[in-house]
Amino acid sequence: MSSKENITGHPGPYIRSNVIPNGMNVTQVAKAVGVGRPALSNLLNGNSNLSSEMAAKLEKAFGASAGDLLAMQSAFDAETSAAATDITAVRTFVPPFAVPKANDIELWANTVDSRAKLAALLRILVHSSCDGLQKVSFPAHDDSQRQGWDGEIRTKVGNPWVPTGSSGWEFGVNKDIKGKADGDFAKSVKAVPKVQRLEMSFIFVTPRRWPGKNAWKEAQAAKKQWKDVLVWDSSDLEQWMEQSIPAQVWLANEMGKDHRGTKSLDRCWVQWNADCKPAFTTQIFDEASIIAGKKLLSHLRGSDRTLRIASDSILEGLAFIHAMLRGDDPELAAIRDRVVVFSETGPLTELANKSSRFIPVVINRETEVELSETGSRLGGISIIPRTMVQTETDIVLDALSEEAFRKAMETMSLGSDEIECLKDESGRSLTVLRRRLAQDRAIKSPAWSADRTLARSVFPFMLAGAWKNDNDLDRDVLCRLAGQKKYAEAERELVDLLPIDSSPVWSIGSFRGVVSKVDALYAVHQSVTAEYLKRFYEEAERVLSERDPSLDLPEEDRWAASIHGKTRDFSAALRKGIADSLVILAIHGNGLFKNRLGVDTQTQAALLVRKLFADNDGDTLESQSDVLQSYAEAAPEEFLRIIVQDLEKNNPNTQVLMRPVLDPIYSSNPRTGLIRALEMLAWAPRFLPRVVDILARLCMLEPEDRSGHTAMQSLLSIFRSWMPQTAATVEQRVAVFDHLVKNHPEVGWAVAQDQFDSRSRTGDFNVKPKWRDYAFGSGGVVTDPERSKFYLHCRETVLSWTPMNREKLAALIDNMESFDYNSRARVWEQVADWAKIDSDEERAWLREQIRFSVSGSARRLLRKSAPKAPIKEYVNHARVHHRYLAR
Repeated sequence: MSSKENITGHPGPYIRSNVIPNGMNVTQVAKAVGVGRPALSNLLNGNSNLSSEMAAKLEKAFGASAGDLLAMQSAFDAETSAAATDITAVRTFVPPFAVPKANDIELWANTVDSRAKLAALLRILVHSSCDGLQKVSFPAHDDSQRQGWDGEIRTKVGNPWVPTGSSGWEFGVNKDIKGKADGDFAKSVKAVPKVQRLEMSFIFVTPRRWPGKNAWKEAQAAKKQWKDVLVWDSSDLEQWMEQSIPAQVWLANEMGKDHRGTKSLDRCWVQWNADCKPAFTTQIFDEASIIAGKKLLSHLRGSDRTLRIASDSILEGLAFIHAMLRGDDPELAAIRDRVVVFSETGPLTELANKSSRFIPVVINRETEVELSETGSRLGGISIIPRTMVQTETDIVLDALSEEAFRKAMETMSLGSDEIECLKDESGRSLTVLRRRLAQDRAIKSPAWSADRTLARSVFPFMLAGAWKNDNDLDRDVLCRLAGQKKYAEAERELVDLLPIDSSPVWSIGSFRGVVSKVDALYAVHQSVTAEYLKRFYEEAERVLSERDPSLDLPEEDRWAASIHGKTRDFSAALRKGIADSLVILAIHGNGLFKNRLGVDTQTQAALLVRKLFADNDGDTLESQSDVLQSYAEAAPEEFLRIIVQDLEKNNPNTQVLMRPVLDPIYSSNPRTGLIRALEMLAWAPRFLPRVVDILARLCMLEPEDRSGHTAMQSLLSIFRSWMPQTAATVEQRVAVFDHLVKNHPEVGWAVAQDQFDSRSRTGDFNVKPKWRDYAFGSGGVVTDPERSKFYLHCRETVLSWTPMNREKLAALIDNMESFDYNSRARVWEQVADWAKIDSDEERAWLREQIRFSVSGSARRLLRKSAPKAPIKEYVNHARVHHRYLAR
């Protein structure tokens, strides 16, 4: 007799004696039932359990009741489980920490969120106190109301609260506990087939005290609908939570307490998202997941050493861990529910033993030392500032790439212009981005900004933006901006800033810089003096006025300027950083400094641009081409005045930039900087008329080359009827277009013709301002009524054009398929009127153009499956006028 048979009656011997007909051996029975002989033999000998499938086959073959057989198996399992529980119910020792009382649990049950979050609490309890788990499903938060079990567990090894095998869980925070329990019991009996019910336990949980729980349990168990029936109330949850440090910390956080500096990952994600509009999605860490996710998860699956993660802020690092453990993956959920974050010393030493079953995350030097000194080898994670020595880290959370930043922001339902603005303001640092999205001023300002000494040291670095540590002139500029005699003093201040949380500066190789200019400016502006600003404009003139020595080389050799030693003395990083600061101060400076310090930063920017172009010759323009867009953004009125003044000369210096590009591979386009600066200003309706006039004049100077970036291309993009690259209204665009036609008719004709040119159906986006909001929300495809209004105005302009010539008529005929019937008739009228006054030679030229254009247009219309009648009419008109011109 087996040990199982000593406990209670196993269904195997009963089946042998009472179900199988006399005279049948095991082989015959196995064949009749349709199972293997070994499987049947193990069952009959009490060495394997009766499955619902085997019970159904025995019922079909021999008429035995499958339900009764499974009930016998269930009773046997219950006693076996009770015997096993005598062993597993010996609780592991967990040091007392933040154990809530039953009253605390019941108070939490009265909160609004408790129903959706009770599943999360039970899931944490299961994962942090139970071994041998095969399935754990407790839909929480947004999924808490979905159909099916509130929770479901399958485990090989039980504990005093989780029975061995399968169990279905129902729970609620209702005050009518019995009514909720009765409803869930009846619903579950109806939803689950009996053969399945007899193999699983039904468990009801309430976070309230229920004096009648035992009576209810006995009454329901007597119905023999389940393998077992269990009930846990707040008193039972109190005892269970004694075994789970993660659950204790989680509930304390939910009740508004950070018990002795401990936090759950859920609480950390809430803090990361606090007051941010829009809220972050976990997809912001998708790029980091690709780069470092495998290393993190591999570590969390069992390493006993500490993994170090470097990030711009502690909260960013914690948010990354939360994002990596998100989702429905059972393994990730089991890991997530065991994580506890420690920010104070003390608790780690008290709790550090293997039986506590938690994964520690430490967030400062003190707790990292304590973790290493416990000697318990708990593994865990340490989060440190990204700007500390990177060789000491396992994972570094760098700023996002441009593509990853864009995709992440799109998951937060942000538009393209908002994304571009936030990209520049944040430097693609998620920590800085969090401050830009925060609504509360306390979150917008980093903690270090409260230290006036630290804040004052940041401003010179912000003004420089970025620089080369091994460039003597760059170092000299930093000294002057900071008002210091030796660069070592500035470097020491930078080193002091590097290790702090949410550090505003970075250091990579020989380069140094600030993470975000705008973030740093608003964090330190109260510590800025007029002397700092005065020094900046002096150094900005010094850096930006440096001539480009590569201009001394033949144009075909300039691509190799560094080889010839013809590069600027100041680094390109510092030059760009100073130019950006000029723009940022022009935009934000008056609001921050004008009243307090009496410094008008807009006027200062205009004065500096005027000084830089005091000797506005071709050499100056070309030397400054790399930062012309910054000048246009910093001082738009002054920039436009300088360009217009130059173009009014008989021999404008601007024409130096309009020369042909020799070889696009080895020669840069000299006019790109100027055209981009003008494109940027064209977004603003108040600058549009002047920009269009300048671009039209440049068209007259422009060479015929294939450089790809021309003034005409910019004009066509600005006026493109279906996707205009300006924020001006359609009425404003019509007015500017009419002015263009009046003053520069040939350019105006080209713009108008482009609107109905069937070959012009694609368009590029013009450059947008980096710091100003001229283009915010503009530049996309417009509505049909708006497109139609500008298109029809241009069509009327060309159809009424005087004087007409053969080239313009040829252009109209070539695009006739874009016109309606009346417009085509007007074109042919124009042809007839023109033919009366021009020569035979001119008419012959146009006749040939008609022949080629009409045949091509007809073919295109046929390919589009256009109605045959209009095509025939179109071709007949062409034939008539072709013959007419031949007279």
